[in-house]
Amino acid sequence: MRYGIRQKPLVWVISRPAARLHSGGHPMRIAAADSPGGQAMRRKRTQPLKPSMTTSQPTCPSFTSPAPAASRIGRTAFTLVEVLVVVSVIGVLAGMLLPAVQHVRESARRTTCANNVRQAAAGIAAYESARRTLPPGSDQLPRQPDLPAGTQFAWSALILPYIEQAALANRFDYAKSWNATGGNDAAADTSVGAYVCPTGRVQSVGKADYGGVSGSVIVSEGKSVGVVGVANGLLVPVDTTRQDPVQATEVTDGLAQTLMVAESVDRCDPAVAAEIGFTYGRWAWVNHFAQSAAYITMPGSDIRSHHTGGATVAFGDGHVALLGNATAPAVLAALCTRSGGETPLSAAPRK
Repeated sequence: MRYGIRQKPLVWVISRPAARLHSGGHPMRIAAADSPGGQAMRRKRTQPLKPSMTTSQPTCPSFTSPAPAASRIGRTAFTLVEVLVVVSVIGVLAGMLLPAVQHVRESARRTTCANNVRQAAAGIAAYESARRTLPPGSDQLPRQPDLPAGTQFAWSALILPYIEQAALANRFDYAKSWNATGGNDAAADTSVGAYVCPTGRVQSVGKADYGGVSGSVIVSEGKSVGVVGVANGLLVPVDTTRQDPVQATEVTDGLAQTLMVAESVDRCDPAVAAEIGFTYGRWAWVNHFAQSAAYITMPGSDIRSHHTGGATVAFGDGHVALLGNATAPAVLAALCTRSGGETPLSAAPRK
């Protein structure tokens, strides 16, 4: 019979879930059921069990409790009130910004239009310096049996070399008709940016939104206004009636008070052509007019624009201005003539 100390079996003691350990979060403790150490550990649950290196005992895997669902899930949506507030703020900002954006765009278009007219006026001035005469509004002087009405080239085709369009000018044979087959027709269909207003609403080949002012035939309240004549302006056609273009010395009213080029947008539109009575809306062909309407806002006016407040014009001295919609008929007629003896600035505008 062998005597010795009887060892009591080890018992697994599982602590309550609420009594979690500070170090490692182990929920289980191992203690001897009847040993003094086990009793002490049951009384004092704040100390984790440190099994002996020599004792082969099962260990419990470490785990942590998942965080509450409320702490892991954030707000994922807006309330209806918040959405309505945001929409209202966006609507107010849009209402404030859209008019400003439209104003900026119109200002940019007007600046581009003014630059186009200024470039045309500079080309005419360069032409006059080289030839000592203004370009004809159009060439309608018969020269050959096959050209009974002349070549009909417009002033805007004749100044091409002076507005940095020499390559396009070299494609033309100016001794033939403006749209003669074999070269002139294709060249005349070319779009020239300096002759197109950014506010134009109709596109077409060879479009011209700026025309030369050849005179005035304004009628207001059944009476002619000022000096009437289709060739009493600056860019007049040369034909059997007048075979030479205008020279600067003929402008007795003053170049600074005589219109030379004016905005005449979308004349290529069939509806507009029917309204004003002709279809000269191409830069290579004719491209001049005698103003007929008493006001530039009236149906049938040759000077026409989509800009707010008026039309862009260039005077004989090269300066560019916005001709107001309220310009009186007497002032408008005086501005369109070169030697009528009027004083345009003395006439009161329409109120």
